[in-house]
Amino acid sequence: MSLLAESAMNKALLALLVLLLATAVILLAWAIAEPHLLDTDYFRLGPKGKSQRLRLSAASARPAQRDASSLRLAFFSDAHARFLFIPVRQLLARIRQAGVDAVVFGGDFSSSEHDLPKAMRYMRELAAGLSEAGIPLLGVMGNHDEYLSRDTAEQTGLILLSNDSVLLPAADGKPWLLTGLQDLKLGTADLTRGLATWHSAAARLLRPAEQQTIEGRPAQLPATPEQIPANRRIVLAHNPDTILSLPEGLFSWVLSGHFHGGQIRLPFRLEYKMLRHDRLCKQGYDQGPYTWHKSGLFISRGLGCVLLPFRFLSRPELSILEFSPDR
Repeated sequence: MSLLAESAMNKALLALLVLLLATAVILLAWAIAEPHLLDTDYFRLGPKGKSQRLRLSAASARPAQRDASSLRLAFFSDAHARFLFIPVRQLLARIRQAGVDAVVFGGDFSSSEHDLPKAMRYMRELAAGLSEAGIPLLGVMGNHDEYLSRDTAEQTGLILLSNDSVLLPAADGKPWLLTGLQDLKLGTADLTRGLATWHSAAARLLRPAEQQTIEGRPAQLPATPEQIPANRRIVLAHNPDTILSLPEGLFSWVLSGHFHGGQIRLPFRLEYKMLRHDRLCKQGYDQGPYTWHKSGLFISRGLGCVLLPFRFLSRPELSILEFSPDR
C-alpha cells in the first residue's frame, strides 16, 4: 500500500471515529435532557377498548366540552423520586389546565427507602395544590414501594387504594367506580375483593349534596362497589400483567404503568427482552391504549427514571383520559 493510500485510509478512520464520538455525545445529551421534558397526551377512552388520541398542545389547548356522563382523569405513574425531574408546579399547571375530575397515580413512589422522603414531599406538595383546586389525588402502590405503608402514603393527602374502591361522580349524577389493586409483587391483586370493599374515603369523595346519610351510610353510596355497572368501572393496577389474571367483563379499562415505555428504547425491544420478566411488554403492549378482549388497557410511560437518570425516545408522560360509558 502506498503512503498516499495509507494516509487517506487513516483520515477516513479518524473521520469515522469523530463521527461516532459526536453521535455518542449527542445521544447522551438527549438521554440526559429527555427526563426533564414532560409530554401531556390526551385520549378519549370508550367501552370495549375504543380509544382516540386528541392532537392538542398542552401549552395552548384543552379537550373540548364533554358529555355529562363522561369522567376526565389525569393519570401518571412511576414517580421514582430519586430521578424525578418534573417540577410539581409544572405538573399542577398541566393538570389544572385540563379540567379533570381527579388525579390518579399508578404506583412506584420511590425506587428505594433512601428516596422515600423525597417522594413523600413531592406527593404532599402535589396533593396540597390539587386540594386547593378541589381535585382529589388517588393511587396504588408499585413493586418498588415495599418500604411504604398505607398510613404514610395517605399522610401526604393521597387516597391509597389496596383492593378497594371509591366513587367518582359525573355531571349526570351516575358515578364511576375506581378500584385500586395491590401490586403483583407486594400482595394479591384481588378484583373480587376490590368490587366488594369501599375505601374509607369513598363517601368523602362524593359532592356535598350527595353526602346525606341514612342510618349512618351515605345515601348515594351503593351497598357494594359491584353495583356500579361494568361500563363505568376503572381498575388501577401498577403492573400491566395484572390484566392477565382479571376476570373478563367486570371492568371497562385498566390503568397501569411499570414499563416506563422502555425508558431507554433499544432496537428489537431489547430493553424488555434483556431486563424484564414481564409478559405483556414482550408482546408489544408497552405504552398507550390497547384493546384487551372486550375491555381496554392503558399503560403510562411514567414520570421518573429507575436505575439511571436517563430516558431515550420515552419522554415522561402525563395522560389526560376522558372516559365515556357508551361510545
